[in-house]
Amino acid sequence: MNKNSTLHRLISGGGLRAISLTLSIIIAFLMMPFVVKHLGERWYGLWVIVGSLIGYYGVLDFGLSSACQRFIAKALHNDKDGEINTIVSSSFLLFSALSIFSILITCFVLWLSPMFFPVGEELRTFQVVISILGIKTAIMFLFMVFNGIISAHLRYDIDSYIEIFKLALRTTLIFLYLTMGYSIVALAVITLLTETLGYILIAISAKKVYTPLRISVKNIDPSLFKKLLNYSKSTFIASLGDILRFRIDDLVIAKFIGLAAVTHYSIAIQLVNYIGQFLNTLLGGFLPVFTKYVAQNNNDTMKEKFLLVSEISIFLTLLIVPTVMIIGESFIKIWMGEQFVDAYIPLLILGFAAILAGCNRVCITVLYAKAKHHYFAKVNILEGIANLVLSIVLVREYGIIGVAIGTAIPTILVKTYLLPKYSCELLEINLNEYYKLLGKYFIVTLLFYSTFFWFYQSNIKDTYIHIVFLAAISCFLYLLVAFFLLFSDNLKFYIKQLIPKRYLPFFRKII
Repeated sequence: MNKNSTLHRLISGGGLRAISLTLSIIIAFLMMPFVVKHLGERWYGLWVIVGSLIGYYGVLDFGLSSACQRFIAKALHNDKDGEINTIVSSSFLLFSALSIFSILITCFVLWLSPMFFPVGEELRTFQVVISILGIKTAIMFLFMVFNGIISAHLRYDIDSYIEIFKLALRTTLIFLYLTMGYSIVALAVITLLTETLGYILIAISAKKVYTPLRISVKNIDPSLFKKLLNYSKSTFIASLGDILRFRIDDLVIAKFIGLAAVTHYSIAIQLVNYIGQFLNTLLGGFLPVFTKYVAQNNNDTMKEKFLLVSEISIFLTLLIVPTVMIIGESFIKIWMGEQFVDAYIPLLILGFAAILAGCNRVCITVLYAKAKHHYFAKVNILEGIANLVLSIVLVREYGIIGVAIGTAIPTILVKTYLLPKYSCELLEINLNEYYKLLGKYFIVTLLFYSTFFWFYQSNIKDTYIHIVFLAAISCFLYLLVAFFLLFSDNLKFYIKQLIPKRYLPFFRKII
């Protein structure tokens, strides 16, 4: 795969993923008030709890999905077809075992469920929904290996088209069935059907992308199990940390405040999560690229690309998150209603943490590419434990605001110091050079958004059109400020590579 092909696939794939996620976010915004209205705050809160529990199942892959992707990407760059089929077949066997294990976990959750829900309608509904989504998770494990093929080939466009198809089908079915009066059980069935169809389409696409693909008992190499698990164990620990950082908050709130409060908090956490997903969509495709540089032992290029992609991540984070924080209160009012405005303060707290996490997210990508993610696993699990402890302590006194504070404090420490420090040491980059890059953006950004906040407060009208218009102005003006005052020469050089030749004279005049 040549450099131009790689760049084209990253840009086109990242663009399509961004479009897919943007559509998903827009539809989620439009559908959430509809779903809450038809289910009620209590039942929607239960749906959020079930979603959090199913999210715990994600750690059951023990990090094998990331290990599979990395090993396939490395073999692909070495042009070893036989090795790829060995990795795929061996991984498929491990994923099959995990599929069976996930079914056992679902049975265990069903057995424990009376401890968390009183006997009655809530318990019965929970048991039905968790069973359906547990089956969905078991099916998911059987198809995870095919995602590794798609990602290693940088064919994020395929994944995007499938996601858009699933989104359209799922949204249509949810709208129809909730309108007809069906409950969250219908949501679970719809999720099962659409996700299973998506898994099948991914498998078919993987075979087309990599035609030599063969999953066979003959290709299984038991010695590879240890290598995959050695790489994946740190990802597993990191995933446990993610659960403690984000998904445990819903259970804390449900335990100490109630299911209805889960719905209110989910508004803030979803807005922040959407931003994180959007940034991950735009920048997540760099893991196979960094892995290639590691395989080639190309340290100088690795350093250059780390600083370049970090600058892109900083710019995108500061373009999006502060704007959402400024328009958040007005948006929540017209989106969900006045009764949900209490989600705004948690949004501000979580948004500040999201800025620091987003600006430094490339550090995590580098650690995974260099197989040094054991460090990230350790600090992530510590961050998760700190979040759990602080949230339990603060929720009693400050409610959902306390939970948000408990989540933000550990994130600030880990994402602004521990991860950058280790990543820069690993790449032999002066930490001060990295902080200068951050500081330059933060100072200018603070001045810009302070001015925009004053302008917004003076001109805001509680209508979607007005809010979106002002947000668009903010993003456009920040783009101009960043281009002329913040972008490095290196970043401008790469931007120039993406501009069609007929527009280059105009671009040169601008810069």
